[in-house]
Amino acid sequence: KMQPQKEKKETTERLSPAQYFTPKRIAQMAIFIAIGVVVNSMRVGFVSFGGLPIILSGYLFGPVGGFLIGGVTDLVAFLVRPSSYGFNIAFTLTSALTGAIPVLVTELVGGKKKFTFWRVLLGVAVGQLLTSVFLVSLFMSIFIGEAAAKANFFRALVKQGLSAPVYALLVLSLMEALAKSGRMGAFSSRLIALRKKA
Repeated sequence: KMQPQKEKKETTERLSPAQYFTPKRIAQMAIFIAIGVVVNSMRVGFVSFGGLPIILSGYLFGPVGGFLIGGVTDLVAFLVRPSSYGFNIAFTLTSALTGAIPVLVTELVGGKKKFTFWRVLLGVAVGQLLTSVFLVSLFMSIFIGEAAAKANFFRALVKQGLSAPVYALLVLSLMEALAKSGRMGAFSSRLIALRKKA
């Protein structure tokens, strides 16, 4: 009976960098980076689910962890599969924000108290709209050209409109599975809530 109280205390208190970046958590974050790179490298044309591991990492590790995982994933993915446009830190920023914005939005609408599909969907939709649709198109217009930016805007708008519900469903399903298994440890208060629900 004492274990749940200890688990809750560990996950609700504000952690220092030394407490947050434990060897176990760094290893877990590295796994998500590797998964993100692999999934991103498997894209076919503009169809890719490379954003899913990054978004999921934000929900598991929090906005800071999601931000770091998104940024590092983009850097490593570029080394593995370089873009024809070359490296640009602006696009790395959009990848980092992909891991931070969804979970922030979900928490703002009550995700900490009650984790639901609709709250996750709102977070994913807002995050993907801001990053993949608006920011990527903005940076493309600045660094590549307006024609490419316009093409990306409409293509990304349709793609994210279709993929956001799929991402939200997968994120919630994977978190519920991790909560039941207990394999990810007690670093996420969201997993604790889902485990109690299960």
